[in-house]
Amino acid sequence: MSKDNNEFLRNFENRMRQELENDPDNPGLHTNVVSSLRATANIERLGTFVLEENYKVEGKSRPRIIEIYFEFEQMGNKERTIVETVSNREVIGDDIEKLANIRNDLYHFSKAIIYYNGSVSEEALLLSKKINVELKYFDYFKEVSMYVVMQLKTLLPNGPKVEKTTVGDPFWTIMEIIEDGRTTGNYYQQNNKLVLFLSKKQAQKRVEELLSKKWCVFGVSQEHLIVLSRITKTMSNISSNFLIVFPEFMEANRISNNYYPISNEDIIKFYWRG
Repeated sequence: MSKDNNEFLRNFENRMRQELENDPDNPGLHTNVVSSLRATANIERLGTFVLEENYKVEGKSRPRIIEIYFEFEQMGNKERTIVETVSNREVIGDDIEKLANIRNDLYHFSKAIIYYNGSVSEEALLLSKKINVELKYFDYFKEVSMYVVMQLKTLLPNGPKVEKTTVGDPFWTIMEIIEDGRTTGNYYQQNNKLVLFLSKKQAQKRVEELLSKKWCVFGVSQEHLIVLSRITKTMSNISSNFLIVFPEFMEANRISNNYYPISNEDIIKFYWRG
């Protein structure tokens, strides 16, 4: 992503941290890990996947209960992961051995991961590498920021083929591109507000008259619109975060400003059909 977008995401994460770090409604590590795995599966369009909590399975020696079980198929290969969470304390060697024993007792090979939000003992760190149990520090706010990045990577147009097939519904926007046609993630803006056009022809005219070949027109889908609205709403303290350019026939009447501002709430209220 571009330097501007990296700064955008850092600000996004910091603002969430300031507002929600001591939120009494935070459901805790286990629930947040489950939500993160589900979001990842949906964003990566894994299709059919299994995500179970306190999953009961027959082991080689005895029945087992897996705190979180995640299974999906990709490229013809079925991948299985068993997960344990260690919340608000140090991960110790016993935690590593416990999860490894469960994994080794299963009939099918599974990856083993421990998510934690505290610290890890030196013994646990060495043991995890020795017996192949992955340790992942879970920072809720970084996870949400990563989720935003994943959404944008999925929803942002990526090259001329997408440009031709994604129809503005109902808007079109202008984005910066690099030589191979991929987008940088930078949107055409005025006064720090994202500019939306009601017709592709009008957006192309703006590019030809005011911008360079580094900019190109892309359709904004309904799904893309809702994501953009949510992100700008989180990041901005101002009430109007988008500018909609008036239709060309209204520009011809020499209106002093050829666009009108619209808030996040109103753009969803009037233009989103969900």
